[in-house]
Amino acid sequence: MKFVLPTKIDRSKRKSISIVINKDNILIKAPLRASETAIKQVLLNKQAWIEKSITKVQHKIGTQELINSKNIYLQGRPFPVEIDSSIHSLKFATDRFLVSSTSNLEKQVKVFIQNSFHKYLEQKVFSNAQKMNVFAKVKKIRLSSTKNSWGSCSSNGTIALNWKLSLIPQELANYVIIHELSHLIYMNHSQEFWSQVSQFYPKFKVAKKILKRYSLS
Repeated sequence: MKFVLPTKIDRSKRKSISIVINKDNILIKAPLRASETAIKQVLLNKQAWIEKSITKVQHKIGTQELINSKNIYLQGRPFPVEIDSSIHSLKFATDRFLVSSTSNLEKQVKVFIQNSFHKYLEQKVFSNAQKMNVFAKVKKIRLSSTKNSWGSCSSNGTIALNWKLSLIPQELANYVIIHELSHLIYMNHSQEFWSQVSQFYPKFKVAKKILKRYSLS
C-alpha cells in the first residue's frame, strides 16, 4: 500500500497499533511483536482516514524549505547538517549530512544529487515509462534547476526533472514523473490527460496539493 508520505514504524511495549500523521511522515506506533501483516491490515482499514488526515495536516502548515543550515531533506526525510572542517565536499553519513561550511549550501547539495541520484531518477523514469507503454517515446532525460517547475516534457521526447525531486518524498517524485510521461501522449492538461495520470497515479489530486508546500526557490 502506497501513500504520498513515507511511513515510519515505532515499536514499543504497547498493546495496540495506532497511527499519527505528521507533516513529513505517517508514524505507525506498534507493539514489539506486531507482524507486518497486522500493520498492513490497520493501514488498509484506516486508508480513507489517513488520506483525509494527510490533506488536513498539509493544509495547516506553510511552505517547507528543503535545504537550510540546520536540515537537508532527502527523499522526504530531514537530516541534520553537521560541520566537519576536515572534508572538502558535502557527504551523507547514514543519519546526517557533513559539510565543511554552510555557505553555498544549495550548490553543494545540487552537486551531491547530480553525482548520487541522477541514475536513481533515470531508473524511475524508465520503470514508469515501461508500465505506461511510452518507453520508446522517451528520447532524453536531464536534470533541471528551474525555480518554477518540478518537471517538463518536450514534444521531442525530452523529460526534464528538477534535481530537488530527490529531496521530496519518493511517492511525490513518482507523481511528477508520471505526470510528465503522460505528456508524451497528451501535450496538454485536458480531461484525457488527467485520466491518463489517474490510471497510474490515482491519488494525483492529493499529491498536487502536498507538492505545493515544498519550496523550489
